[in-house]
Amino acid sequence: MKMINKNKFFIIFCLIVLITLLLVSELKRGLGLQVSFLDVGQGDSIYIKAFGKTDMLIDGGKNGDVLLQNLSATMDAFDNQIDVLVITHPDEDHSGGLVSVVRDYKIGAIFISGNISDNKNYNQILEIAGQEKIPTFKAEAGTNIYLDNDKKVVFEILSPKGEVLFEESNSTSILGRLVYGESEFMLTGDAGIDIEEIVLKEGWDIDSDVLKLGHHGSKTSSSINFLKAVDPEVVIISAGENNSYGHPHKEVVDRVNSLGIKSLATYDLGIITFLSDGKKIYLK
Repeated sequence: MKMINKNKFFIIFCLIVLITLLLVSELKRGLGLQVSFLDVGQGDSIYIKAFGKTDMLIDGGKNGDVLLQNLSATMDAFDNQIDVLVITHPDEDHSGGLVSVVRDYKIGAIFISGNISDNKNYNQILEIAGQEKIPTFKAEAGTNIYLDNDKKVVFEILSPKGEVLFEESNSTSILGRLVYGESEFMLTGDAGIDIEEIVLKEGWDIDSDVLKLGHHGSKTSSSINFLKAVDPEVVIISAGENNSYGHPHKEVVDRVNSLGIKSLATYDLGIITFLSDGKKIYLK
């Protein structure tokens, strides 16, 4: 009798867990867009899901195990596919963790900056992509990546422009704006002030609700002119706690504060997730 009661309890518990997972999945699908800034330490990684179906992962930090733990906590249960993988540039703190992802997940397509690197992990990713015949594209300013059939969710690539084979790595970072209706996220990789100035000069629409500060809050990014043009309500700092680089730098924090913009940091909050219905953005 006790064994029967235990079995009943276990079945009920499993049903509750399953129903909860289904409800969460339906909530995300109803809100349309999920954007999660992952807690990968001193690095960058952003997980995006459109209408509960299409996944996009931008960068992966430097530690594969940490990245996989974050994805397990963020993605839907039993989801083993990432439709679009974007590697903003080859630096280890953006690409290192992705070796585990291209091994463990089915990848639909990869977008890269086109910068040549001697980074072992980055080159291993490209090697695996070649072996698995994963379509790999060079990102170009003006390219749009649509995450749904109705083209309601789009990642607009604003940089790099032209040939970047032998350029300094950070300056080749893929910089783009994720748009769903009236909700916009400016995602900058490690792009510096020089790239920000080019984007401003090109006249792109960069007004956004949320801005991920370039280069983990380094003073080499996030100029006052760029911050004013983006005009975000919130900035995200993706960095490791007490990191050796001193990120975010005081100069950047002061710039952000002077404009009355709210700051959220992965080293304080862990994974930071936003949900959007195309009109409003909600902090989960």
